[in-house]
Amino acid sequence: MPMRSFPFFWDKQEQMWTQVHWADGRHEYCEEDYGPDWYVVQELRGGHFSTWDPSIDHEVNFDATLLTGAERDRPWTQLDHGLEPHSRN
Repeated sequence: MPMRSFPFFWDKQEQMWTQVHWADGRHEYCEEDYGPDWYVVQELRGGHFSTWDPSIDHEVNFDATLLTGAERDRPWTQLDHGLEPHSRN
């Protein structure tokens, strides 16, 4: 019997992905942020970002600053982005 999906699975939806990179080199799985509420976008525009730190089992808060141009490109190329933090050394 063929599987039937609800029509909303076929709708296109904008999304943003975030991935936390810790100062010690660890990084987390990518997380999705969807509209219309855009929770992460709201936090970043407000100048802060909150996430769960599994090493201390608590939520942590950070200040956030918009980077542009070469200043934005540098960390993007230096960080080892990916979906599988356990396979990265």
